Amino acid sequence: MTDIPDLGTSPPAIIPIRELENLARLAADHAVAQALAKAPSKEEVKQIAETAAINAAEAAVDKAIDRFLERIGVEPDEIGRLRKDLDALRSWREIKEAMVKQGFLSMVGLFVMGVCTLIWFKMSGGK
Repeated sequence: MTDIPDLGTSPPAIIPIRELENLARLAADHAVAQALAKAPSKEEVKQIAETAAINAAEAAVDKAIDRFLERIGVEPDEIGRLRKDLDALRSWREIKEAMVKQGFLSMVGLFVMGVCTLIWFKMSGGK
């Protein structure tokens, strides 16, 4: 059997203030060392901040797109239909631009042919 001192009947332990201060200082130094050992490095903090910024930006963009689609009356699951509509509009615009270009070239061609015909007519003695 081990001898367990009876704390109730023993005289109280007396520790000098200087030793208590040293003990407190050692405990504080140990706590600081433990905190520094568990603290993330500068690179880890930078990586965490970058990841958080990217996630926040992506969430903001997703929310803005959803709001935009909501305002123009498009459901998020109907993006495929919106894409087809935009492709059709692009096709119509390209056709219109081609028609304008071809029409302009035709008009220039007719004007040049008219001038050439007029010159030929005058040279051949026509009145």
